[in-house]
Amino acid sequence: MLFSTIFAHYGYYINIATVCIEREIDIIAEKLWIEIVSTGNCVAWVGSGLSDGCYVKIPALIDYLIEKCEPKNYENLLKQEKYFEIAELCKNNNEELYKNCLADKYGFIAPLNRPEYNNLVSTKFQSFVTTNFDPLLAEACDNHDLTVHYLPIIESKYIVLKRSFYIHGLALVNDTPTAENLVLATSEFETAYNRDGGPTWQFVLNLLTEHNLLFMGCALTEPEINECFNAMIRIQAYRKEKYHEGAIDRNRIILLPNLILNGMTDEEIEHANDRQAYEKSRFENSLNISIIRYPRKNRDDKHIALMLILRKLRVYSQSSMPRITGESVEVS
Repeated sequence: MLFSTIFAHYGYYINIATVCIEREIDIIAEKLWIEIVSTGNCVAWVGSGLSDGCYVKIPALIDYLIEKCEPKNYENLLKQEKYFEIAELCKNNNEELYKNCLADKYGFIAPLNRPEYNNLVSTKFQSFVTTNFDPLLAEACDNHDLTVHYLPIIESKYIVLKRSFYIHGLALVNDTPTAENLVLATSEFETAYNRDGGPTWQFVLNLLTEHNLLFMGCALTEPEINECFNAMIRIQAYRKEKYHEGAIDRNRIILLPNLILNGMTDEEIEHANDRQAYEKSRFENSLNISIIRYPRKNRDDKHIALMLILRKLRVYSQSSMPRITGESVEVS
């Protein structure tokens, strides 16, 4: 059956009607369901990709903070894209205004309809974790009577109870915009990821060590999160050495868009291949995460296939086990 879906989430219509893309999405969704989601012990890690188009991205946020807070000596940091350091300068220059800016940009329910969040929380995930500030995941959880935890109180013991966790804070609490516990500036990361009791450090380390994970809509570029991965790898190595039989190796998968598209120039294809090779090295070799790439019809639909995968996983969760096609999905 020809799959044809119209999306209007971004103010324009996107029509995915290509059989090969439809089939690839089917195979990916079945593979994820069979290998990791259907067990009920997989945690979904959600990044800003699922809120794409609803809230400002970090570079635009930093420009806004610079305009409002007027920090000094930020130019070199901006050239190096050291956004957290610039946020720290803005916070130090005018903390009240800094917090007001964050609350203004993220402390509201986006007017665009985002069914992917309802699909996500209706799926057989064990729990949901996000680094986002925006309340879209929290709203979907509220609609399904799921408890929402956010900084400063997040405890890993509740992961098994199907709840959501805002590990970098939530910008809308009890219908009130707030930036009181958001993690953006370097000092805020230092507090949250302090190895001697930092709530996010303890939570993420336990999550990586003890749970299966599916990452979506994220790049995991925060240095502190990468340090958690390094600590997890050290813990695994210690367990394997101490117990000889080896520790249970958790299943960690990240969904990333295919960067190579029809119609690209040779130079663009070379650049895309280099980027995908870098991602393979970083995620698989450094962070011990397997990559599954989902298709794109064009440059603009970066996350459309991801939304369709979530919808299929929701359908699988509410029905019987899908058939096994016997076809494989390339894990690059």
